[in-house]
Amino acid sequence: DGVFHPHLHVELFAHRQRLLNRLEIAREVQRGLEPPPCLAIGSLTVSTRMEVCNELGGDFVGLSRLEGGDVVMIMGDVQGKGPQSALTAAYLQGVFHDCSHSGMSQPAEILGRLHALIAGKDEGRFVTAICLRYSAQGGRFEIANAGHPRPILFGSKNSRMIGASGVVLGISGVFELGVEQIELKAGERLLLMSDGCYEEEEITPSLAGLLAASRLELCQVFGWIKESAGELSDDRTVVLLQHGTTAN
Repeated sequence: DGVFHPHLHVELFAHRQRLLNRLEIAREVQRGLEPPPCLAIGSLTVSTRMEVCNELGGDFVGLSRLEGGDVVMIMGDVQGKGPQSALTAAYLQGVFHDCSHSGMSQPAEILGRLHALIAGKDEGRFVTAICLRYSAQGGRFEIANAGHPRPILFGSKNSRMIGASGVVLGISGVFELGVEQIELKAGERLLLMSDGCYEEEEITPSLAGLLAASRLELCQVFGWIKESAGELSDDRTVVLLQHGTTAN
């Protein structure tokens, strides 16, 4: 109406500040969703790299050391982008740590707990996740998968995908996991990638060629992803797991 209303400008400024504060909180949360680039936990070495699309995303990784030297790990992807996805990812990461610290260490149990908390809450925001328990004695992994891209075993023999994908978390009335147990031999490693990196159901010749490298590093993996997947349009997270390196 052409009339200056000071109180409206004050309200708009306050609203903008609230949004900026929420965004900064979400950014802080985002920085907590990724572990250190390289972490040695007993005889397990975990190398991680995350690239987030549009500053805020729903990829997360959690690690927890158990009594006796075993390790439990989760890698997940909340559908969508933005502050809500980042905050949901942080919430699920926190639930994972609460589970592992309170004695719930079986991968299927942990994913079941996450599913129970989010099922039916927002049918449009599902979550893919994979949870692994590593046994320091012998390098054995127990793996439960809820709709996440299957891990890839590579190293001493031909590369292969492990287990079944299962069903994503959060869908009312549906809970079906892919469960698998493997033991890493000398020279073998596990490669985990989010669906922003690789969505194929089988190992393509180009990926097989990459995995045949004698000393594969994360920078090589991301170089291959950029060549094959193109510009960054989704969050990308890669984790390399290796048994046999002892921490100081």
